[in-house]
Amino acid sequence: MLLFTRTDGFLLVLVLVLVLVLVLVLLLLLVLVLVLVLDCPTHRRDE
Repeated sequence: MLLFTRTDGFLLVLVLVLVLVLVLVLLLLLVLVLVLVLDCPTHRRDE
């Protein structure tokens, strides 16, 4: 039982970490897209 609960907890932590990494990557992509979208008009204004 101890081994089972340990592996269960390990899998749960692994899934949580993977979800957190995916969320962080998605947030970074959103920020990059926003920066690029907001940066284009400012560059056009500067030119």
